[in-house]
Amino acid sequence: MVNYYEPAFGFGGILRAVSGTCRALAAAGHEVSVFTTDASDRGRLQVPVRRPQNRDGVAVTYYPLTWRGWPLGRFYYARALAAACAREAGAFDVAHLSTLWGHASIAGARACANAMVPYVVSPHGTLEPHQYGLKSWKKRLHMALCGRRALDRAAAVHALCRYEADNLVQFGLEGKITCVPNGIDPAEFTDLPSPMEAAERWPTLRGRRVILFLSRLHAIKGLDQLLPALAELRRTCDDALLLLAGPDDGYASQVNALIDAHGLRRDVLLTGMLTGHDRLLALAAAEVFVLPSYAECFPMAVVEAMACALPVLITPGCNFPEAAEADAGLMVDPRSRELAGALEHLMAMSDGQRGAMGARGRQLVESDYTWDVIARKMITVYRAILDGKPIPLHPEPCEMSVEHHAARSGATKNHAPSHPELPNR
Repeated sequence: MVNYYEPAFGFGGILRAVSGTCRALAAAGHEVSVFTTDASDRGRLQVPVRRPQNRDGVAVTYYPLTWRGWPLGRFYYARALAAACAREAGAFDVAHLSTLWGHASIAGARACANAMVPYVVSPHGTLEPHQYGLKSWKKRLHMALCGRRALDRAAAVHALCRYEADNLVQFGLEGKITCVPNGIDPAEFTDLPSPMEAAERWPTLRGRRVILFLSRLHAIKGLDQLLPALAELRRTCDDALLLLAGPDDGYASQVNALIDAHGLRRDVLLTGMLTGHDRLLALAAAEVFVLPSYAECFPMAVVEAMACALPVLITPGCNFPEAAEADAGLMVDPRSRELAGALEHLMAMSDGQRGAMGARGRQLVESDYTWDVIARKMITVYRAILDGKPIPLHPEPCEMSVEHHAARSGATKNHAPSHPELPNR
């Protein structure tokens, strides 16, 4: 159950994480059904409602929004979704609430509890201190009314990284926390466009060595330290250019003020949010990727950069120590002097040294962060729930066969074997 689903990609990373996992589970031969709404970031999706649609082997049923949620924010109330959850929850072996906030989580948790169906909850970092404090009165109200109950009744609570898992313990969830990161499809980043094409798209890049920041412009991203670091880097690398690619999240005016204060107008390119081919162009143009965040849950942009074999410069707040442990990049504190020193080190490396570092990052992604690996880790968690075993904190990828799954999961809702008659979308 989830508030929205593809093709509503304007909602961002959570949607891609949910759809990526679902597709991988279906590709492994498991029957996967999604109950969601027709919500879009621009209104409503133009999709059939109240009947399952085949999306890459996943049976997705969209239910019409009844109320978007104002003044409570993104609540996405759908009366028909709640009725469907109550009616059909008992036909499934296990459910996964891919949100803690919004109507889908309330309806799903209540229906599963009534049907005695175990479920997993994925907060997706929204209980992290830096996130929980945002619009806190709404979140505290939600937790008091239903969120706390949904967590307490869950068979497992899904964290994206070690840091989130540690924080979830503070909610009294020890013993039911499982840590599984998000994944990507490395094939999307295998055949990148030419850097020359990127220079044609943005002529400012010609003759410059590009450092890429690919994230939203927000105070938490450490740009107040990165821009002074770039000013310091110019002393030894005067052809460096910082490509700031991301949507404004209330911080663009401060970024522009910092650019002017440090005399960096010719050394910084602001592109706004990049998607599709333009996003690949930015990654192809870069020599180094940087994300100097003060706090992240799981930075997908870092994984994408590593999939492109780019050396990465991150901070402890990115909560991705695996990158530095694999020698796929550097990790320093989010202070301008440390960032400048690390950037200088990376830019002074030979092409071969940076290439080797990037190759180690790509290897790490292919071994630990593909959707197939992520899905098989989630299967390990689902299997532990169904078998009454302890929830693994760090699950190993499961090699469970479809035949075993069918024998163990006889009550799984059978919309259709492999969904052959579902209309393709």
